[in-house]
Amino acid sequence: MLPAMPSRMNSGTDYQPTAEQLQVLQTASEFAYQIWESRTVSCQTFLRSYPLNSTLTRQQIDDLIQDYTLDENYQLADETKVMSGLRNLRKLLMMRWIWQDALQMISLEQLTDELGLQRHPSFYDGKGVFIWDGEKSIADISIMPGEVESIGFFIASGLNINLEEKTSAINLWNKLLAISKTINPSQPWLAADAEILDKTTVSHWLEQNNASRLAQWLFAYNCTGGTGTGGYEPCESSVLHLALGQNVAPQSGGGEEWLITKGAGEVAKLLGEEMREDIELSAPVQEITQTGDGLEVFYGYGANKSISSNAAIVAIPPVLRQKITFNPGLESEYRQFIQRSPMGTKFKVLAVYKDAFWREQGFCGAGQGNLKLLEQTADSGPPETSPGILASFVSGHRASLLNRLPDLEQRRLILEDLAQYWGPKAAEPLDLVVQRWIDEQWTTGGYTAFRTPGAWTGFGTTWQQPHGRIFWAGTEESTRWPGYFEGAIEAGIQAVDRAAAALDGGGKS
Repeated sequence: MLPAMPSRMNSGTDYQPTAEQLQVLQTASEFAYQIWESRTVSCQTFLRSYPLNSTLTRQQIDDLIQDYTLDENYQLADETKVMSGLRNLRKLLMMRWIWQDALQMISLEQLTDELGLQRHPSFYDGKGVFIWDGEKSIADISIMPGEVESIGFFIASGLNINLEEKTSAINLWNKLLAISKTINPSQPWLAADAEILDKTTVSHWLEQNNASRLAQWLFAYNCTGGTGTGGYEPCESSVLHLALGQNVAPQSGGGEEWLITKGAGEVAKLLGEEMREDIELSAPVQEITQTGDGLEVFYGYGANKSISSNAAIVAIPPVLRQKITFNPGLESEYRQFIQRSPMGTKFKVLAVYKDAFWREQGFCGAGQGNLKLLEQTADSGPPETSPGILASFVSGHRASLLNRLPDLEQRRLILEDLAQYWGPKAAEPLDLVVQRWIDEQWTTGGYTAFRTPGAWTGFGTTWQQPHGRIFWAGTEESTRWPGYFEGAIEAGIQAVDRAAAALDGGGKS
């Protein structure tokens, strides 16, 4: 195997961190620091070629996977050596992601540190559970979900599924990834064959490619919940949009490597406390009127309040922007675009237990499969074993159908699926929290917007264009990690920069 010196790594001196940087790593994660201590040379070599201040590209990820699965003759190794190489790569990547986090290399990390919030690595130690047609597989988690010949979270070789089915699904998924690499995240409508890809629904494309049942499930999972553009059924969006999601928010990109210890809601809570004097609740914006040198925002029920400014940033979901009256009105092409940007359909389920019993059994809490409701489970608890928290999702048409049922029936069906994944104990949580985003007036769905077929190529050029002195933000406006906190923060920063530039470098906003 070639774990210490992959073939594509650059030559040069090994990376030597400062004492301060090493202290930061040790403080942030004893686990990551032990990786550094036990294999310093490999870590140095790895960070020399993939520095902490850079973001791994799709091509670099692909190259790393290939390098760590080759034998001494640069041929694909046998299964045992492949698994060993991938485990080694996973450790190096986790060490790197945790270190980047601790050194505040990413916007969300910087924000949580500014707010004094603690973070902890997501729990991935142990095996997971994959259920296909009622048959359970206990399998290793893939370091690069959706790649490395994996199915969802799992390395395909460990799944009790027909080899032909697995091979067919992997090959078709790799075909989509090849398309994703050709897309410019800032201008997806300029991709090769963009019009054809944007007019072809994912469902139709699967039919064209004679997709197996497993392939159909894999693609449906990535539409409903597997990317930052999720929450839609394969029949509701295009191949171009799905491929774009894999480019800008890949499942292989380390986007869910850590959790905020007290919950993500703490970010909004603490930001709100800092800006308490500048926030007015229960006061929806009704109208924005622009004049020659500024604008006026009318808000409150009945639009009985107003505030003047020389610019405004609107950060609500695209489809909800239609509820605001703009004077002058929005351009027709932009209105067409946001009309074709509905919110996804998604529930989030949190099951709380006395302790994380799955960890005690050698599992990491990751579950996937073709069950009735729950497309996945994940360990969402603290580093300590108590309390134990399993996070799950119900998406797409299943969420719509579930929402029509009485609360008790919803609970029963959810607990049935949890028990299928993790046994009878999972059906007896201390608490079960169901977040129904589709019932929320100010989101109308979750957790982000998607684009219907033809939206990108027909009207996408208007996507980030300001409307006079009005600038757009929100996670959907980001070209990196849309649908995630990181995307929302980056879109906000970009909107402020655009506003400042348009106003000749400053002024109130």
